[in-house]
Amino acid sequence: MELIGKSKVERLLSFWRLDQTNEPLFLELLSSIQLSQSYELIKTLNDDSILTNFTSVGVHASFLQLLVTSQNTEEAKVYLNKYQQYLSHWCGHFHALIAFTEHDFDTVIYYLDTQQGAETSNESVLLLARAYFMKGLINDAISTLAPYISDQENTDVIGLYALCQFDIGNYQVSSDLAQGALEKHLYNLDATLTLASYYSIIQDLTLAEKYIERCLELNPLLGRALSLKGQLAMYTGDFSSALVALKAATKTMPNHIGTWHLLAWTLLFNNNLADASIAFNKALELNPAFSESHGGIALVQIQNNAIEDARNSIKRALRLDSNCFTAKFAQSLIYELQGKVNEARVLVESILDSNSHIASVSYKQLVQNALLNMANKN
Repeated sequence: MELIGKSKVERLLSFWRLDQTNEPLFLELLSSIQLSQSYELIKTLNDDSILTNFTSVGVHASFLQLLVTSQNTEEAKVYLNKYQQYLSHWCGHFHALIAFTEHDFDTVIYYLDTQQGAETSNESVLLLARAYFMKGLINDAISTLAPYISDQENTDVIGLYALCQFDIGNYQVSSDLAQGALEKHLYNLDATLTLASYYSIIQDLTLAEKYIERCLELNPLLGRALSLKGQLAMYTGDFSSALVALKAATKTMPNHIGTWHLLAWTLLFNNNLADASIAFNKALELNPAFSESHGGIALVQIQNNAIEDARNSIKRALRLDSNCFTAKFAQSLIYELQGKVNEARVLVESILDSNSHIASVSYKQLVQNALLNMANKN
């Protein structure tokens, strides 16, 4: 497929050189460069003597999109400033798009939030909603997308809307929406990720694996899918595979506390106490008030026979959340070390019925399984 695309680009380039003011031909050339990822040609075409031949929004929007897609961010900024007179209402969109690539989500919202209306493009709606989503403002993302989901052909909007619904706990709704989007467009990444998350949380491991692998086919660096892959491996006791997936996930999502916790638990199961401590401490840096991080550190300290340090970590965790089940489990291990087997058993049983303020239900289920496994081992 790639070779065919490259040969088409070469043919179009040859034709265009004979008629450099042919707008439809130039647009087709830009599209082919995009599809074949022949980004090396951008430098040749990004020339005032060529681009000033065109005044249409379509040409300049397409070229700017090509610059952004190929990660030529600085060149995109220069282009936007130089040719903004031809971009009309798309100026705000491209300012936002460039900001999004730099993870400046506040700027995306600044440019697009005031532009919402009847003439708002589908691309701008998605970009604004995704900026809200990335900031964790899920309800704002839902409000942005809601007016557009009635169009069943608008699968990009529906896919992201489904993922948002999942993240606020409307699991069945999210699943139904995602299934509908995939019936229309098999390669909708947001819908696929929604189903990977949904089947993970209901512990249908076969379907979860199917959709996780499909996510990673579409985007091998998708942090959420890598984290889910790690969870799935932990569910099945494949801790070496979990370790590989979760390490990769923390590289693409370095600020995701839940993934650092999953990695820490996996390292514990691999008896790598030093790295488990590093992972729990990384989670603690991200949120010092997250009780489960203190409880996790207590588990490592117990394994290192630092019992007094563990008691202090347990106290800190329980002050933050009196139902912190990782801290309670650490306390049960101390009871066992003291020969208080009955107290340890009662505490473990209470842990599994607790209502600790875990951010992710799937993470809670996973750690509960891990606690049961560790309890059985002990």
